[in-house]
Amino acid sequence: MEEPTAVKGTLTAPGPLVLTPTELVLVDGRKVQGQLACELEGHLVLYSPGLGTLASFRKEFVASYTKGGQAVTVTALRKLTPEEQRLGLNNWTDWPDAVPETGPKPAYTTQKWGPPKRLLIWNKLAGGPKKNGSFSRFGRGEEDSNVACMMGKTGDAGSWLVLGAPGTTWDVETDVLLPGVDLDQAYLILASERLRFRHFSAENHALLHANHAGMSIQGNVWIHERGRCQENSVADSTFEGPYHTFILNERPPVYTIKEKSFRIDESWKPWKAFTWDAYGYRLSQYIFVKKDRGASLEFRGSFFAGDKFWCFSGTTILGPGSCVVADTRNGDFIMKDATLQVMSGAHWGKGSNMAARSDFEIDGTLEFGTKERPLTKDVVVGVSTKQGGLDSPGFDLRKQGRMRVVSADPKTARVIFQYLDRDPSKTAKLPISFRFLGEAELDGVVFEDLLKGGIVLGDLSMKDKWKNITFAPSCMSQKPEDNYVLYQQAPSTK
Repeated sequence: MEEPTAVKGTLTAPGPLVLTPTELVLVDGRKVQGQLACELEGHLVLYSPGLGTLASFRKEFVASYTKGGQAVTVTALRKLTPEEQRLGLNNWTDWPDAVPETGPKPAYTTQKWGPPKRLLIWNKLAGGPKKNGSFSRFGRGEEDSNVACMMGKTGDAGSWLVLGAPGTTWDVETDVLLPGVDLDQAYLILASERLRFRHFSAENHALLHANHAGMSIQGNVWIHERGRCQENSVADSTFEGPYHTFILNERPPVYTIKEKSFRIDESWKPWKAFTWDAYGYRLSQYIFVKKDRGASLEFRGSFFAGDKFWCFSGTTILGPGSCVVADTRNGDFIMKDATLQVMSGAHWGKGSNMAARSDFEIDGTLEFGTKERPLTKDVVVGVSTKQGGLDSPGFDLRKQGRMRVVSADPKTARVIFQYLDRDPSKTAKLPISFRFLGEAELDGVVFEDLLKGGIVLGDLSMKDKWKNITFAPSCMSQKPEDNYVLYQQAPSTK
């Protein structure tokens, strides 16, 4: 069997992409199974056993690995410091595409992958060009926000190690890896044109900014705690294709049930104790999901959009404990050919109060939990208060839309609708409103901060089929008869 391409120093050594089974033993004794793609001077590059993602391992944290059936000793076993585990090993626990040992299997764990046509690895690491740029971690003017770094471009052909098909073209059959480095070797890569790729991994202190170009993504995206993969200007990140995929952001989750506000504080000071890099939560101005019928994308972790979060087609999943938070220029939109599934402990809401038009516009299917993955924890949906009252409800299930709640226990694992700003220092809660014109199967829903008469129904009999509905003390009324009203279509102006 042909050996993996070996790279000495930081020079590009293009060659075939040959994947061979390997077992790494980390310096603390943990073992990692994978497919060895190549060997750099300071890193080993591996795919997961199922080829659903890829990672680099710094040799200083590897005791040994197998190559061609033989064990290769790298360094001695020892204990890792917490800083080495978190940053040097990118907080390694397991491959993110691994099938969970217990419980339901997310769709992305069932996807079968083959090798890519091309693998691109950024190779201007230690000993590369001097620092010629910087990036910000927090808002302007915040102390210690700017980080000096080396800057490059995706079109810099000499900066990439190319394995597989020759050339540095990014396309939907290309995988991309930005290996992790120490902070003093941080690097930022800017796009030369629109980026198209399959799998992508950005490890610690390795950043990609699409920079007005936008991104078209077919595979899995793995963003480590201090890495970035983002469109930092006014353009889109579009997830497409026939596969079950995920995008994972390993920064600390932004929201904890009933403890954090949905409002994104304009002051950056609270973020400093929370995360090293607040800007790394941004994915793009527009997050679009255009999956093929039967395909899905699961968001894992916390993500921000500067404007739109729109589901055009296929299935979009907010994974357990995850969220996608968009700004207030447009409502979140589930189109007729799309399904949005919101899983246990997830959060959905705008970044701050959106006074005009609906926060959520649903022409397709909205599911809180599924038969295969029923809710086992509360889900929170943060809704804005509206200047237009019932004419512009915060939550709008349109006539062709469908909504259902599937809970393992509707009394403890519920969908909680509440005003989006849950700042405990504020006592006033502004009223929120809803319109249900489409099919809605509700079992285990809590309404908080509800406007009196704030639930508009296309047919008053809809509510008779609902179960385990609670109106919290923060609602203007706890009496069901005060909260439901019949939809009255506005007269035509023609």
